[in-house]
Amino acid sequence: MPYHRFVQAHVQEYTNDRVPLSRADYVKFLRFMLGHGLSASTAGAIAKQLLSERNGRYRWRRAAIMDRLQFDLFRAAYRRLRPHFSTFFLNSTAHLQHMYWRNLEPEAFTLKPRADEQGELASAILFGYQTMDRLVAEFRRLVGEDGTKLEHEVFEVCFEKWMHTEAWGGIYFKTAFTRSWAIARQRRTPTCQN
Repeated sequence: MPYHRFVQAHVQEYTNDRVPLSRADYVKFLRFMLGHGLSASTAGAIAKQLLSERNGRYRWRRAAIMDRLQFDLFRAAYRRLRPHFSTFFLNSTAHLQHMYWRNLEPEAFTLKPRADEQGELASAILFGYQTMDRLVAEFRRLVGEDGTKLEHEVFEVCFEKWMHTEAWGGIYFKTAFTRSWAIARQRRTPTCQN
């Protein structure tokens, strides 16, 4: 399947400058996505992302592009099948937390991040939260208020249990999530900025 091959190669080779895919692989992937829900907004985000990388920075934001592709594919399948129950998983926020927590909270680490990378990476986790918030808003538009209510409540309970067992700096994540949750409950567009 072109989608699986494309995603697998990009995930496995994310630290390398080049991904071992041919032009034909990219064409197959594009053809697949065009037939399975690629949105104009995602195509625009891909173009914007690639342009932002011209100076050698911001490649780490590609994880958010993967989320958008996954959502486009999910949305197309959801609209076609109209399931009574569905589940959706993304890992980009966790990836950004694992990679860049040191940049978010340098004072908590013995090995400090380089000063030259802080301008780009200090807000990487916040970028992940904001991107995920926008996807939650997309899901709400897709399935409506009733379709996401139970999922949010279940996640909140599970998240609170995780927070009580976590011994290190999880307060930043809890604060961001709590703000996002409170805003979502008020039916406003969620954001972790405030």
